[in-house]
Amino acid sequence: MVERAEQELKQIRQLLRTPTPGTFPVLQQKLEFLASFLTSVHTAAATEKSCDSRVRTFLSGLSGELSAIRVLLEAPASLFDGLNTFRVESFGSYQRTGTLKGFELGSGRTLLHL
Repeated sequence: MVERAEQELKQIRQLLRTPTPGTFPVLQQKLEFLASFLTSVHTAAATEKSCDSRVRTFLSGLSGELSAIRVLLEAPASLFDGLNTFRVESFGSYQRTGTLKGFELGSGRTLLHL
């Protein structure tokens, strides 16, 4: 099972090097597998079973790998957030603050947007 966890971690890194919106569901499945693997290791440790040396090696490097994954996930998330903000600000009737574009309070006329 540790071999599959290593493979999943390697595939996560590869997918995050060139992220697309379609890769995020795949990433979620792979991260959920890693979480279930960690749960099984925790359960085995709670029942005082000894861990394999490969599992200990994998767990010792996992913290650094998860930090790298977090950094790699921040870049596409901020990119897609920026694209959504650009789309709303460029084509919508509202500014990012939630106020209407071109709305003057002292005009004395009613503004209607459909």
